[in-house]
Amino acid sequence: MSRWAWATVQPSAVRLAAAAPNPGVSAWAALQYAAQVRPEHHLLVLGATGVTGSLAVQPAKSEFGLQRVVVARRDTSRLDWLRDDGADEVIRLGHDDLTARVAAAHVERPFDAVIDYLWGEPAEQALAALGNQGLGAQFHATRFVQVDNMAGPTINLPAGILRSSGATLAGVGIGSLPREVLMQASRDSGPDCSRCSPADRSG
Repeated sequence: MSRWAWATVQPSAVRLAAAAPNPGVSAWAALQYAAQVRPEHHLLVLGATGVTGSLAVQPAKSEFGLQRVVVARRDTSRLDWLRDDGADEVIRLGHDDLTARVAAAHVERPFDAVIDYLWGEPAEQALAALGNQGLGAQFHATRFVQVDNMAGPTINLPAGILRSSGATLAGVGIGSLPREVLMQASRDSGPDCSRCSPADRSG
């Protein structure tokens, strides 16, 4: 994990607060602590072409060794870049049927974790795809980790979706992570921009 180590956070309240919105820190904390990913896991990243989403896809493959990573976002040029940098499957929001694509992938090989940078309608569709599988549904635990809300601050979540899936919801941010987790993520994470997309390098 040394390629991603870029700074050591001093144990002060100011540096701890500054760590949470950092893209590398939040991506790392989402993968390691909230999603608890392992190499055999199947991961979905919603909003993968944002800076933070990109930084979740890269270490998911290169550092955590996940077998399969599926990404979803509107920016097709950066989706192509993510495919080259670790994504096994790309879902184009606004073009593909997100609910149908996630449901089909979940039936074929259940998702162990979802890292969500969008919330709003895309999160509603993804959660609906994880549940509502009918009488033949099989239990599979899926950690749905909420990190940002680029598609809206609220969702409509029917109770039946949670009753028909093994999904558990959690968030990543100050108040949802122990202090030591944020500090460890700050030590372990950080963007290596030799591997960032041109848009990331340009800021």
